[in-house]
Amino acid sequence: MRNGAFAVAIWLSFIAWSLATAPIPGPNEPHYLCKARQLVDPTWIPGDFFLESTSAHAVFFWVFGLVTQVLSLDATAVCCRLVSLAIVAIGWQATFGQLTRSYWQPLVIAWTYLALTVGGNLSGEWLVGGGEAKVFAYGLLLIAFAVWAMGLTMTSAAIAGLGVAWHPVAGAWGVLAWLAGHYFTTPPPLSTRARVLIVTKHLGMLTLFSLPGLVPAIWLLAAPGEPQTRFAGTFIQVYFRLAHHLDPMVFTRWSWIYYGLLSLAAIVVWRLRSKLTHDERLGADVAKHPADSFALQWLAMLVAALVIALAGLVIGFGPRPAPLMWGYAWRQELLKFYPFRLFDLMLPVTTAWLLVRLVAASDWGILTRSPRFRQSLFLLSILLPLGLLVLGRRTLPDGRLDHERWVAWKDVCKIAKDILPANAVVQTPHASFGFKWFGQRAEYINFKDCPQDAAGIVEWNRRLKFLHTWYQDQYADQLYDAAELTRLRQETGITHVITDRLGPFEAVMLYENPIYRLIELPLSPRVEKRLQND
Repeated sequence: MRNGAFAVAIWLSFIAWSLATAPIPGPNEPHYLCKARQLVDPTWIPGDFFLESTSAHAVFFWVFGLVTQVLSLDATAVCCRLVSLAIVAIGWQATFGQLTRSYWQPLVIAWTYLALTVGGNLSGEWLVGGGEAKVFAYGLLLIAFAVWAMGLTMTSAAIAGLGVAWHPVAGAWGVLAWLAGHYFTTPPPLSTRARVLIVTKHLGMLTLFSLPGLVPAIWLLAAPGEPQTRFAGTFIQVYFRLAHHLDPMVFTRWSWIYYGLLSLAAIVVWRLRSKLTHDERLGADVAKHPADSFALQWLAMLVAALVIALAGLVIGFGPRPAPLMWGYAWRQELLKFYPFRLFDLMLPVTTAWLLVRLVAASDWGILTRSPRFRQSLFLLSILLPLGLLVLGRRTLPDGRLDHERWVAWKDVCKIAKDILPANAVVQTPHASFGFKWFGQRAEYINFKDCPQDAAGIVEWNRRLKFLHTWYQDQYADQLYDAAELTRLRQETGITHVITDRLGPFEAVMLYENPIYRLIELPLSPRVEKRLQND
């Protein structure tokens, strides 16, 4: 009962943090949830280049695509966050409840983890924010780890397989690190045959439950295509579009310093706690309590995540631009599997756990043993999320733009939704956000919405370069005249443009507010005459 109550408290804290730091829609929710809706209902926003590209994360897209047929996009985002963070909260309470042998410490660990994330991250990985497939994957993995520690290994394998199904990359790294940790911390069976049998059974169960998401992911990677296109797509993905996640040479100096400090803190805290609690020390006394074995496996998993990240650093280390680096072609093939994401998450989570355990084991820990402390903690678990929501609303903008631009942007999106034909194709400004979410019309190209298949990535890059060059070349006379705009419409299929800086345009302006203008590109005389006759 108490574990359930504190799991709810963790869930409320995660929800409050999510809504305060990433107001709906979050940075990636228009990207994922719009694609989910269009996958289930292709008549919604027809002709959008990104929405009609090959889909990854098939389980997430199909599940929440169906939800969008019942709920609005905003309500779907709320539903996605509520459910995904509930799974994370259950797994968090179960895992750290066993690691700490306490029902209340997981809540404090959750708060400590959230506080540590304020300092930044290494490769952009996060757990509590918007609604995405990886949040489900991480939550299911936490539950799987806890179930494994309870001795229900086949059930754990099935749950871990579901985590892989929801997000193959995040799930697979988590499973691989856990298996490595288990291998190096658990005595092997008496015979090789027994070991092979156990591994085969568990991998079979894991694979079976991961197939709904794993098969589409493998198909995406192995899809036939020209070698030049596959190479170019990977190059653009690793060294341009997703470099902030994949290329260690572009990670900020502060990110490396901060994660170095976190690593040092984790080591120091572990050593201090070992000295303070000799009777609970891991290592020689690991057989004293099952939780000690579980903790050792967790730390081994952190080490495995570190080894994976260090391998990514070695693979990605070198001069830039990338072609100056020896073997950059094979290196990019490995970097595209996100080698840093698991360590990016595991380090602050583990540091938070160790910090809380150190305090609980010290003289300060005496205070935590009184019933009044635990009652106060539970009350705080209700008040703190409310405070986070109030603080978030007062200090954070409603979107990715400043308030004035945000209001003007939603205004012009609403007009586009109301007056543009369903088959319109719109080119939006570079500094825009969620046009498909608010305007519900197709876009020609958007920097955020990059496909995941090689051919789609190459085409995405071509469109970006084409527009950049076109805008520069046609502005030589400081006017985008009707003839130029007509050719642009014929070559690209763009029917309308929303702009905040470009111009002047020799075209019909459909709407204007203090920041944005909605312009209809002219048709060729022959097409316009044919339409009039029809």
